[in-house]
Amino acid sequence: MLGMSRWSVEGGSYRTIQRFLGLQDIPWKEINWSIVDKFLMRFEKVRILAGDEATVTKSGKETFGVDRFFSSIQNQVVPSMCFLCISVISVKHHRSFPLVMHQLVKDKLRGCSKYRQKQDDNKDSSTTRKDVEAGKRGRKKGSKNINRRDVKLSKYMQFTQDKIAEVLGMMSKGNSKPTYFLFDGEFGNNFAVQMTSRVGLYLISKLRRGSKLYIPWQGEYSGRGRKRVYGDRFDPKNIPAEYLISSEQKDGTLVEMFQVQARHKKFPDALNIVIIRKTKIDSGKVGHVILFSSDLDLAVDKIVEYYSLRYQIEFNFRDAKQYWGLEDFMVVRENKVRNSASFSMFMVNMSYALIAKNNDKIGQSVHDLKVWFLARKQVLSTLKLCSEKTDAIFIRGLIDQISMKFMVNGI
Repeated sequence: MLGMSRWSVEGGSYRTIQRFLGLQDIPWKEINWSIVDKFLMRFEKVRILAGDEATVTKSGKETFGVDRFFSSIQNQVVPSMCFLCISVISVKHHRSFPLVMHQLVKDKLRGCSKYRQKQDDNKDSSTTRKDVEAGKRGRKKGSKNINRRDVKLSKYMQFTQDKIAEVLGMMSKGNSKPTYFLFDGEFGNNFAVQMTSRVGLYLISKLRRGSKLYIPWQGEYSGRGRKRVYGDRFDPKNIPAEYLISSEQKDGTLVEMFQVQARHKKFPDALNIVIIRKTKIDSGKVGHVILFSSDLDLAVDKIVEYYSLRYQIEFNFRDAKQYWGLEDFMVVRENKVRNSASFSMFMVNMSYALIAKNNDKIGQSVHDLKVWFLARKQVLSTLKLCSEKTDAIFIRGLIDQISMKFMVNGI
């Protein structure tokens, strides 16, 4: 807030910034979307939604929503606040533009450990150890079949679904509606697939490396009982050559990409699986990553490209924390915390719009943008000392010329 008051024009005092952050109903979602739609993605047809969580460390106990959350930077649970950010990603420019920033409060989202949906919906059909010792096999008597499409979502999943639906309702008025939703391995389960399908989106995420995958059954029906669904087990470490899409060698590493439609016993439908396997030629060490999409027709290169774009949201968090005060705002009330975090993400979009507008004068980073405006402020302060009035057009050109010299010399 002190930085905003220093850079503001006349009337933008520290107290004015406090009053602004105390407002109740600021339409941050509509403001961000108007900037993104009109200035950053105006002629773009392919738009993808992405989601991720940002942890903001906080000390003390008075700030609204402060609890203990896991920080990936510190690799431990720390006193902090957690925010869910939903952004739209430009495939053309490979950039993420945040739309909404919602705080996660543990007291309101109880029901699952670390907000993740527990995959224990088949506990009633499992066989206990005592049953095995007694010679009993199969499901328990009276257990029913599980409809894996009609699953009950956790409070966290319901919260995320509601926020995605709000964003889609706002974006439906534009030129194109997003088709895919990107999330990291936290959403690599059936609950996330059903959650995104209920709002009309396909999910692109990542499965665990040890996931048990099966080739769909291709044989003939035996004539009795239920038709077989699962075929042979699909081993990511020993993949048949028929599923190989591409292979290249670079920097002493063999990178192979495979694509297959496979089944997982926790998912009701087949998945579009892409496996990226890397082999060190010298040591022979092998590692792999399993990506998947609920869209069976999506090409392998698109799955890899779209999922790699999910990381662009991390750069939004970096810029918001480093330049726009997401890590160090000093407010404690609920609406002020919400407005402070949303204002930081709004400034991320605003900085991208200013960079795009002045692309011929400044660089591509927020640091270049801040240097440019600092130079302009110093030039304006210098020109105010001149007693003689000068033509406005001449002053505008003079400001740009001197500012460029300041940037080149590195002020």
